[in-house]
Amino acid sequence: MARKLKRWSSITRQLCGSMWIQSGLIAFIAFVTIFCFASWRTRSSIRAWQYLQGQRLFLPKELHFDNAVLGTEKVTAELHVLNASVRPIHLIRANKSCPCIGLNDFPIVVPAGREVQVNVTIELPQKLGDYSQSFKFYSEELIEGSSLIEVKGSVVKH
Repeated sequence: MARKLKRWSSITRQLCGSMWIQSGLIAFIAFVTIFCFASWRTRSSIRAWQYLQGQRLFLPKELHFDNAVLGTEKVTAELHVLNASVRPIHLIRANKSCPCIGLNDFPIVVPAGREVQVNVTIELPQKLGDYSQSFKFYSEELIEGSSLIEVKGSVVKH
């Protein structure tokens, strides 16, 4: 009888160890699958974490223009906005730190699963040096309710 118990105990340990390994492997495969889906949906493995946390609208944090020549009145930059959700997102307005920043007309509709280009026009100061302004997009769909974008650059001589 004791021999049968030892044998049963040995079999149980092997099965339990095997089940833990299988459970861990299944969890790992599920995680990798979900992460790959999020990476595909956002077109970036970096943005996948934000997507998994619930963020669906992706905007850059900064917009740069380098070495604008003194005397140039305006610089135009392109801002790419990605909607990783399954429904359209509406950018309803923007607050600008300066009237020198021009944006597309509102509302801006970003279709589901698509990327939209927003043209940003910056009227440059007529002095040499670094330039820094910002604007904030507002949307009812954003988790935080708004998204701040810094506009940075420099004005140089020819």
